[in-house]
Amino acid sequence: MFKKIVVLCLSLLFLASAPVAADDNKPSKADLIEMFKLSNFDQTLQQMTTITVKSIIQLLKNNDKRHDQVLPERNYQVLEKGVYDFILKKTYVSGGLIDQIIPIYQKYWTKEDVQLQIKYLKTPSAQRIMRTTPMIMQESFLKGQMYFKSLVPEIQELAKEIVKELKSQ
Repeated sequence: MFKKIVVLCLSLLFLASAPVAADDNKPSKADLIEMFKLSNFDQTLQQMTTITVKSIIQLLKNNDKRHDQVLPERNYQVLEKGVYDFILKKTYVSGGLIDQIIPIYQKYWTKEDVQLQIKYLKTPSAQRIMRTTPMIMQESFLKGQMYFKSLVPEIQELAKEIVKELKSQ
């Protein structure tokens, strides 16, 4: 009986300590921030913010048009810059975007994963990839836009066929 109690106590102790062991393997906030900086996170964030802010401003413009409250274009430009700066300032503050995404990385990656990534990102090859990726993405995006634009006539034909089929039902 004593042996069973000892085994049970040891099992409970092991189970109770398991989450702590898992937490020990989480990447630190400092390591994740270093990884973000090495991987040009700020540049990517700026690109994402630019796209997001432009979308927000366009929504505001459309809303203003619907309510006959259109502002001079210069006002929208000033607003766009103000919103852009505001979002970027909020990135690294307590509770900001970085604090929001760190737990996501900690959920999926181990301390070793991040440390290996940091080591890789410091290599000349990784630096070249980081330097050229924004240009590759921009050119690929433009190529994609041109490609999809070339499909518009076929899409219009397809849409006509679908509408015709729907009407016949």
